[in-house]
Amino acid sequence: MASDIFVSVGEVVDNAVSGGYVIAIALVCVLQYVLHLYRISGIKEQSELILKEMRGLEGELHVVQKERTLTHLENYILREFVSQTEPKRALDLLLRRFVPSKHDGFGIFLVFESGMPHVLHQRGLSEQSLESLEIDQYILDRLDREEAILLEGNELFNSRFLSKLDADDRRNIRELYFVSVRGVDESKHILVSTMLYPAGAPREQQIALAKRLMIGVAGNVQQSFNLEMHKHELQATKEMLELRSITDQVFEKPIQMIEVFVESFRNKVQADRIALFLTPQHSDKTPRALVSCGINLQSHVENRWMNFENQLSRIGLSLSESALYNKGELKQLKIDTLIENVLLIPLVQNNKTIGVMCISKQSSSDFTGSQRELATWACEYLTDSILKALSYAVVEREAREDPLTKLANRRVFDKLFSLELQNAQVAHTDCSLLMIDLDKFKLINDNLGHQAGDEVLRSVGQLLKEQTAEFRSSDRVILARYGGEELAVVLPGFGTEGTLRVAESIRAAIEQAEISFNGQKISVTCSIGAGTFPVHAQDKESLLALTDEALYNAKSSGRNRTCMVMQAATQHVN
Repeated sequence: MASDIFVSVGEVVDNAVSGGYVIAIALVCVLQYVLHLYRISGIKEQSELILKEMRGLEGELHVVQKERTLTHLENYILREFVSQTEPKRALDLLLRRFVPSKHDGFGIFLVFESGMPHVLHQRGLSEQSLESLEIDQYILDRLDREEAILLEGNELFNSRFLSKLDADDRRNIRELYFVSVRGVDESKHILVSTMLYPAGAPREQQIALAKRLMIGVAGNVQQSFNLEMHKHELQATKEMLELRSITDQVFEKPIQMIEVFVESFRNKVQADRIALFLTPQHSDKTPRALVSCGINLQSHVENRWMNFENQLSRIGLSLSESALYNKGELKQLKIDTLIENVLLIPLVQNNKTIGVMCISKQSSSDFTGSQRELATWACEYLTDSILKALSYAVVEREAREDPLTKLANRRVFDKLFSLELQNAQVAHTDCSLLMIDLDKFKLINDNLGHQAGDEVLRSVGQLLKEQTAEFRSSDRVILARYGGEELAVVLPGFGTEGTLRVAESIRAAIEQAEISFNGQKISVTCSIGAGTFPVHAQDKESLLALTDEALYNAKSSGRNRTCMVMQAATQHVN
């Protein structure tokens, strides 16, 4: 019995111990499972963190790859640009990257200096668009702040830039990019393009590449611009010299020089017609064209065009500076046929308008900047010539040559001398006078007869022409028979030293001249008085009186000599 009890208790104890093991094992298992779950959770979080980092690295790698691609493209394009020896070729290759086909869009490289745009190169634009190109001021202001802008929609279609383009060039434009950088000399370099490079890339990347390219090529573009400007200056100088050479030629009448000058100038600015009007003496009078030239037109068309020019001349004479009129502005003036572009340039001297040049053409293309510059120069240069031509034209209607010497008569001399002194006063230049008297001329008449005296005067008159013909043709020397055996020479632009040289040259030539009449040689000498405005006198009467006094001194001191008027004494030249 007792053994049975011990057996039962032992079983119970064994069972209890066995159950405790089971529970412990179960607890261990639970703890291991929990630990396993914890480890799995940690690994998952770590995996997600690693995955996140990998994704970040992948994004950075993608950005680096894009940057490397853009840098590669940039370096390749810049190498391609720099390797070209011709600036225009280099710019053309660069623009081809942005505008592969001229039919799909256009691109322009501009440089702004002193507020003026200069097109260095372009691709896809017509000549008409280039001549009328204009960038809105608000676009330029935005470029100063943003460096790159996009125009699209109403902002694009309401821009003056677009409205100035030819209709064919406007047709396919949906958006327009402007990218700007500053040059080292603060000049503004602008790329205008209907598309960016590379095609299909995000716009931000395209703009970034365009900016970097503009920075990279700015120096070369500036150099190209300087070359173009130098070329432009050389061309402008060449055209000016060609026009100046016309005024150095010898013409029978001054008005002929102006006609040739204006016609040559018309061809250089590619105008159809030019009319040069003078301010009428009375305000109620209609301006008259001094010179009018142009393409051949039917008589009724030419008359209508001339009527338009007359109408425009009245406007031009009221202007203080040059003005351009396009087709729309002309239509408001009721000039709605024939003419589509007009450039009016007033001719001003001493703040007074003396005339206006009306330059017109049928083409809708505006006058270029270089054409306007040449026109302004031509009008300024021509003003003095016009005044001289008018002086000579007025005198020519009234004047007659001295029939014996073929020099100007006293009446012509008085008018021309007065006009030359006025011109010298306005221009602040010198003007000299020579009074020449043939020594002992009365003895020639008394001993050899008046016909011999006439032959001497004729020969001396011809000799004066030959001597003064050696001077510069731009110096309009006046030769006149002042009275009897007394001759006068006016030397515009000559100072005292130059005047003395001319006087002595004439005196020596007359002394050495071989004059013969009826087989008999006649020896002649002369005495010369010389004076210069404004050195010796401030007006015509004073200069005449002082020069005549110098002539008297030359004769009284031995004849065959030149005496120059002095402030306090008379200078003698043997």
